[in-house]
Parts: sequence; C-alpha cells; structure tokens
Amino acid sequence: MLSETGEETVTDWIRDIRKMKTSAGWTARKKERDNMPENDELHISLRRNRNNLTVIGMGIIAFGIWTLIRTVMSAIFFTDSYPTAPADEVMSAGTFWIVFCATTALDLGIRLYVGLSAIAEGREGKRRRGYVALAVLMALFSAALLAVGLYAVRLTEDMGSLLVMMIVEMTSLIVLAEMIVSAVRVRRLVRKLAEKEG
Repeated sequence: MLSETGEETVTDWIRDIRKMKTSAGWTARKKERDNMPENDELHISLRRNRNNLTVIGMGIIAFGIWTLIRTVMSAIFFTDSYPTAPADEVMSAGTFWIVFCATTALDLGIRLYVGLSAIAEGREGKRRRGYVALAVLMALFSAALLAVGLYAVRLTEDMGSLLVMMIVEMTSLIVLAEMIVSAVRVRRLVRKLAEKEG
C-alpha cells in the first residue's frame, strides 16, 4: 500500500536498481577489459616502450636538424674560427670545407635514418636493419667527444664553446642510450609475446 509519497518511493527504488545494474555492468566490463590480452602486463609494457621509441626517434631527428642549423650558422657568423690555409699546406681551405660539408651531411643522414627507423619500429613494429648498431656507434662517438672535452678543460681558453659542446654531446649520449634500451626492450617483449601466444 502506497502512501502519499509512494510515487517518489517507487521512483527511488527503480533508480537504485538502475544504479546497481549500471555499477554491476561497469564492474563486469572492467573485469572483461582487464582480462583482454592487450591489457596484460607484457602488452602494456610493449606499448609503453614503443611510445618511448617513437618519441625518442622524433627527438633524434630534431637534434640532427638543430645540429645542422647550428653548424651552418656557426660557419656563416664565425668564419674567423675556420681555416683559410694556403694551398701548399696539408689541408687547404677548399679541402677543409669539402670535408666539413660532407661530415655535416653524413651526420644528419645517419641521425635521420636512426630517428625514422626508431619511429617506424615504435609505431608499426617495422625493424630496419642496422639502426641500433648505428645508434651504438653514435653513442660511443659522443662518449669519446665527452672524454676529449674533459681532457681539454685544462688546456683550452675558450671554455664557453667547450662547455656547449660537452652539453650537446652529453644530451646526445643520453638520448641515444634511451633509444637503444627501448629498442632492445621492444624486441625482447615481442619475442616473449610470440612465445606466449604461439
């Protein structure tokens, strides 16, 4: 038997049932979602490392473009710091500029290849040959330049330029190391998932 407020009581009762159903449905969907293969620990770790690989690849490309711009601007505005040796010396000015431009272009090309390869593996799972090995060589080169910079601290008078060079190489070394670690983790996780699902 309903009271004068019986209509409100029934409405509240129906609303409570709907809430319970909604809550139960949400809980069931959450459990189902958590039990889906792509949400297990391996898949989550794989997605995270692939995202890292993609972001780092973009960073390597940006770093290469920035290095090119910095080198060109330095060559334009600080020409006094580059050699203008006569032709009878070991390396003429013309030879120096040829070597300089070729080295700059090679550095940019390698960084573009490594960066694009990291992005491709991070986004699409495509493994390009040799880019991790190139990244290791680049990291070793950056480490060698850092060692030279530390040795030159006591010898150089241009401390500002040396510090900038060391900061740049340190940044490059850290980024490359993170990329190498992420690439190795991605490939290890892909193998584990293949063994698990196969």
